[in-house]
Amino acid sequence: YLEIWGIMLRNSLIREMSFKANFILWMLVEVLWFLGQIVFFSIIFGSVNRIGDWSKWEVVLLVGTHQIIAQLFQAFFFVNVANIPELVRTGRLDSLLVLPIDSQFAVSSKQFGLDSVVNAALGGAVVIVSLTRLGVAPQPLHIFLYLVAIGFGIAIHYSIMLNLAAVSFW
Repeated sequence: YLEIWGIMLRNSLIREMSFKANFILWMLVEVLWFLGQIVFFSIIFGSVNRIGDWSKWEVVLLVGTHQIIAQLFQAFFFVNVANIPELVRTGRLDSLLVLPIDSQFAVSSKQFGLDSVVNAALGGAVVIVSLTRLGVAPQPLHIFLYLVAIGFGIAIHYSIMLNLAAVSFW
């Protein structure tokens, strides 16, 4: 699977670089959207110190974590899973089903959105800044569990989207 993923990653990179302006524009839109969320919470926390039990930097940490999960899901799965109904409708799913690899893997990882990986890294930077501002120095076990939780978040997004796309078979 790693060899197949490498080929798909290379093909996605070639496709993305064919339309460099589109690649840069989408990355810029996502960055501006994310910064808009940060500014929104900064405005809210400009008037209050806490919302319930949440401080400003705890909310920013949550927004950064959401950015990581959403962007990694979008990078690796969203386009592919969202395309399943179209593959079913046009009959092009048949060509993916006959490949000598797992069908769900083939359908789910056909192409990658590399601009979203960059935006996920931006979310990671915001998480690190938030942790620094909160004075939290996570231990290796905490980092591992955080990464596992991010994996679960991506899996939940994937499961919901795949279930919605599976309705197209009916």
